[in-house]
Amino acid sequence: MSRPRILARLCLSIIFLTACITLAISRGHPYKAEFSYLQSSVPDGSSVKVLARVSAKIRGREGVRIVLDVRELSCRHHSYRAGKLNIYSDKDYLNIGDLIETGGTLEYYDHARNPGNFDSHFYYGVRGIDGRVATGYVKIIQRAGIGLKEWMYRASVRASAALNQGMGDSEGSMMSSILLGNRAMMDQDLRTLYQKNGIAHILAISGLHLSLMGLGIYSLLKKAGLPYYLRFSLTVSLLTFYMILTGFSVSICRAMIMLVVKMISEKTGRCYDGLTALSVAVVFILFLSPWYLWDASFQLSVSAVCALYIAGSSDNKHGRLQEALRSSLGIFFISLPVTLWHFFEVSPYSVILNLVVIPLLPVAMISGLIGILASVVLPFGSAVWGMPAFTTAKVVLKIYEAGCHLTEFLPASRICAGRPPAVLIVFYYTALYLCCRLKEDCKRGGNLRYLIPCMIPVCSFCCILCFYPVKSLLTDRTEIVMLDIGQGDCLFIDDGRGARFLVDAGSSSIDNAGSARIEPFLLSRGIHRLDAVFISHGDMDHISAVFENMEHTRPSVRIKRLIITEEDYRDENLEYLNNAAGNTDIPVSVMRSGQQITVNNIIMRCLGPPSGTDRGPRPEPGNEASMVLRLERGAFSMLFTGDIEGKGEEALVRSLGNDECCTVLKVAHHGSKYSTSSELLEKTHPKAALISAGENNLYGHPHEKTLRLLQEYGALIYRTDISGAISVETDGGSTVISTPSR
Repeated sequence: MSRPRILARLCLSIIFLTACITLAISRGHPYKAEFSYLQSSVPDGSSVKVLARVSAKIRGREGVRIVLDVRELSCRHHSYRAGKLNIYSDKDYLNIGDLIETGGTLEYYDHARNPGNFDSHFYYGVRGIDGRVATGYVKIIQRAGIGLKEWMYRASVRASAALNQGMGDSEGSMMSSILLGNRAMMDQDLRTLYQKNGIAHILAISGLHLSLMGLGIYSLLKKAGLPYYLRFSLTVSLLTFYMILTGFSVSICRAMIMLVVKMISEKTGRCYDGLTALSVAVVFILFLSPWYLWDASFQLSVSAVCALYIAGSSDNKHGRLQEALRSSLGIFFISLPVTLWHFFEVSPYSVILNLVVIPLLPVAMISGLIGILASVVLPFGSAVWGMPAFTTAKVVLKIYEAGCHLTEFLPASRICAGRPPAVLIVFYYTALYLCCRLKEDCKRGGNLRYLIPCMIPVCSFCCILCFYPVKSLLTDRTEIVMLDIGQGDCLFIDDGRGARFLVDAGSSSIDNAGSARIEPFLLSRGIHRLDAVFISHGDMDHISAVFENMEHTRPSVRIKRLIITEEDYRDENLEYLNNAAGNTDIPVSVMRSGQQITVNNIIMRCLGPPSGTDRGPRPEPGNEASMVLRLERGAFSMLFTGDIEGKGEEALVRSLGNDECCTVLKVAHHGSKYSTSSELLEKTHPKAALISAGENNLYGHPHEKTLRLLQEYGALIYRTDISGAISVETDGGSTVISTPSR
């Protein structure tokens, strides 16, 4: 690793300055930055009329996302400035360049509702998109002809269709993502498989094929005897068309800029330095939007390419296998913090997988390109030329898939280290840099001195992987987090000594709530197992994510035990869950009223539904018969009430003593007017009330009557539909309630 050139130092200074400015603007939280003037002027959910020109189209599995370049946005007879907006359609009838008028409901993309969740507000904001319009109508004002961008879009659709037909839907969509930058069509299961096994970087460095294509074209034109300026112009022009075809993804733009730097260095007689070219490319991309610095695809692309150049920057005395191993190790170590920050897990076997992935990637890409050209351009090309090329590309992707499945069955196939703190990431990269510097300085000092700098990254590597296990040893504060799971319930409990539980896990408004909201939260904290999941009752908005977890043979988060209510109070869903748990080898325990579980510092007591000795009317299976739990630690207590109402709530009130006040109340049934009676509040007198409800839900939860009643009894009200996730921390004495997702 040579010392950076002057140009590289200048670019690194600009990158560092950009990082400081964006951090200052966002007050240290770049993912919570606001990008749009529109959001401060027009409320979310407003009815708007938009005059715009279609600037781009992205075909996905469920339709087409249309990007509008807004000319005028009207709301309540006022006009507002706006950048770009998305509309969605199940039909592809608009051309890029069409001038249209559309009306509907303006919706803004949300920030992450829970820690570790995907931040759609940041993702689209970085790309200049203010929000989306749920369209009521679309009217074409001026029809555009088939211009260059529309023609390239149609060519991309035809190429994607050829890949799917020649390689199958799963592998075809993956190759379409690599070659055409169309990730909306990607098979989600295959993408997750690549991600969890540490080879998702092939999507980030897919600009490699543009580099190969560009160098090939440039070399052919040079051999043909064309002057430098002509071959430079032709190469750049052809690759620009390809960039339009692929939608100007970050990795493609990065590869294009690096290729231009390489051609310019040849003309000026300067030795090409990959890291200098990469730093120039990064600066150009940051001029488009400085917030790209914090974008996942940008960070993955830059870290992977940086690793390849650093690992391959030594002399050529090593064999191919050793060079491949160096590249694989480089990608693993340099991309490690980025991978953990965005995906929370790392596969130690990715080093071995990359020994196969990296050499075979050009084979897959070239075969895919040949197959596309043969199928789309040549008559009857698909049968003669296309299929062999598609078969070759498909075999390579099948090898990748088989390797991923194989490593999943090996011990410690995935290390769930969680999202490391930013300070630890800075320390890690500083340690790697110092190691590279000291390694060169110590080469002449013998083996002992050579080992000294190697200890620096080893220590930082251990710190970044072991942060959360060590943190759990140094603190014993109990934390309860009510996750924002839409219209549903999910509460996470960490006793502070390594025991973790969920109380309910389901949603009726969020598809795949387990993988979209619960798992990312748990994995971001380094949690890959749950000691138990308590199920209050059988409504799907309390158990859907548990079923989702059971569908996976190797789930990211393993459930060690389910705890449900006794048989007399189970409905059909709860019985089905009980049977499904038996089929997936998850033990099921029954918890009855009066029983308790003591774990380290906390006690979990069951207060309902009532046992057979209770003389009052028995509640019916369902909401009335919700399992009620009371968590106690020192002077702190919290009541988990499920959806209890009617006879169940009456029985709970009868069972409570006069001195059973609680610090925090989980309000029953999402704040419904049929739950949380004045009699219950008179007995519990909660200091704080937590309500789980979906934004703009159809049921009107929480009800005004319930809110007024809670206020009358002096409870501080926290709502997931307003604040996102809600965290309660206690040491048994003091209690702190916060909203970490805001």
